[in-house]
Amino acid sequence: MKTVLWLSVTALLLLPSFAFVHVQPTPHTTEPDVRLVRGTSHCAGTLEMKHRGEWRTVAVGSGWNLKSSSVLCRQLDCGSAVPTTWATNRETSDWLWCRLNDVWRMTSSCVGSESSLRECVALGSMESEHYCQGLDVICSESVRLVNGPSLCSGRVEVKSHQSWVSVCEGDFDQRDAQVVCRQLGCEAPSVLQGALYGEGKAPMWTKEFQCEGSESALLDCRTSDSTRKTCSQGKTVGLICSESDVRMVRHCVGGLEIKRQGEWEQFDGYWSLNISSAVCRQLDCGSAVANIYSSFDPAIEDSSDAPGDVMCGSESSLRDCVTKSTPPVYTSVICSDLLFKPNITFLPSTNGVSDDGEHHGLQVLEGSGFTITCTIQAQYPGGTFQLTFTGPSTTHTYTHPAVNHTVFTGSNATHNHTQILHSADFLFPAADHSHQGNYSCAYHVHVFSHNFSSESELLSVTVAELDDVRLEGGTSPCTGILMKHQGEWRPVADFMSVWNQGTSSVVCRQLDCGSAVSTEWRSGSTRQPVWWIRSPCVGSESSLRECGTMQSGRSLDQLEVLCSDLLFEPTITSSIDGVISEGQQQG
Repeated sequence: MKTVLWLSVTALLLLPSFAFVHVQPTPHTTEPDVRLVRGTSHCAGTLEMKHRGEWRTVAVGSGWNLKSSSVLCRQLDCGSAVPTTWATNRETSDWLWCRLNDVWRMTSSCVGSESSLRECVALGSMESEHYCQGLDVICSESVRLVNGPSLCSGRVEVKSHQSWVSVCEGDFDQRDAQVVCRQLGCEAPSVLQGALYGEGKAPMWTKEFQCEGSESALLDCRTSDSTRKTCSQGKTVGLICSESDVRMVRHCVGGLEIKRQGEWEQFDGYWSLNISSAVCRQLDCGSAVANIYSSFDPAIEDSSDAPGDVMCGSESSLRDCVTKSTPPVYTSVICSDLLFKPNITFLPSTNGVSDDGEHHGLQVLEGSGFTITCTIQAQYPGGTFQLTFTGPSTTHTYTHPAVNHTVFTGSNATHNHTQILHSADFLFPAADHSHQGNYSCAYHVHVFSHNFSSESELLSVTVAELDDVRLEGGTSPCTGILMKHQGEWRPVADFMSVWNQGTSSVVCRQLDCGSAVSTEWRSGSTRQPVWWIRSPCVGSESSLRECGTMQSGRSLDQLEVLCSDLLFEPTITSSIDGVISEGQQQG
């Protein structure tokens, strides 16, 4: 299998010579001799290895493939290997990834069953003034498939409290399977069946996954407490994900690998943007934006009309149109959907928010502050977030720069696990009806000399009127001193004897307390702040605020209102065969 390189072969020929030394397995120590650095977590990043007492970046010689990555991920207890690549740097203009020191040069002969890299690699020292190449390895970290014939099939296991546990079939559905297959770099799920790859051992995963299907990782999904603590025979989840005949070395960007006779190898040829369009369509990555060529021949590298034997256009699969390559040209593809989908979340600044029970729907009390936060997994530096609000008759946009946001995802004896996100907060100090509508986040970034965008799902927000009257001091919520909220809670007092029975009826109706029975005056011993009512209600209004504004003042008097539904609804109990049950009284 050929190793995928994002580096001109010419550059490799210029590297100095060195001698390889086989690395003998060493006795087990608590200090790991491999690590992934400068990534989003300890399970993703550039490979470094400790050899002869010195940590260095690893440069690949030959033989590195997904089996080698699988051994590394297993050694780090990071789940399964996800398709990986050599990368010159994270972005063409980002030289922070260049190392001005020596590297360990490595060849690999791993078959995939080894417990550590030292069992199947050989290392050598290589001097370099400016070596800008590092092996990026990505592990699934929190989920894996075991006991299957490939990395895309097996029994589902989830990492919980530093242990791998199986999942019960009743807590896992097709949308959960879609997320697992995507997280492992596989295609859509084709088989989901209990005990397909053997029974799991206790303990079991104790949550029920509730994925929507669009999440990038299984542990990003919502969960709820499972009703089961054990899994019955034949119910441990087994999963088979489809395996594509084409894949890209990074998410929707980079060189291509093609499966030939069961083995993945680099596709080393020139092709046009039409072929790249077929690749992007097949991998659900949108459309092709650009191709990047590297070649022995500068004339080919700089020409958009370089020779090639591949013709492709509207086909949905690269296999339908690729018959042979044209070496020595190497093509990397940039697809339009190279960004992950951002998330949009809602955070109240006061206790004035409730879930309305609808998908992605929230209800906010009038006057309550709230913040909408946009986040996305950090793939490229910089970028901006644009929050778009769409109401019944208006649209507004707000823009903030994306800032790095590190989140803690867990820890073990030697590591604190974190993930780097881009985020932006949009603050709304006081909700009113103009804030009612749909919100969405869009992330924009300029990379590879092009502008890219990705948009979140919609977040629906409704604004509810504050229940601004209440009855206090009575035997139920439907009787007592009338209190009104107008910036603050105060008793209501009658100004110039305008209060009438119709006004009391409006109060009782607003409080869902039936009709007005009586209104009485209560006098206090001291004058206190009140809200003066200056105009009476007609009686048909739905709330007291429709009767006109109230004026601030001070008074000895307070209004006590008695509504018809002042009693709580009684309950009835019955005893049948010694079993007591309760329920509301039926008429």
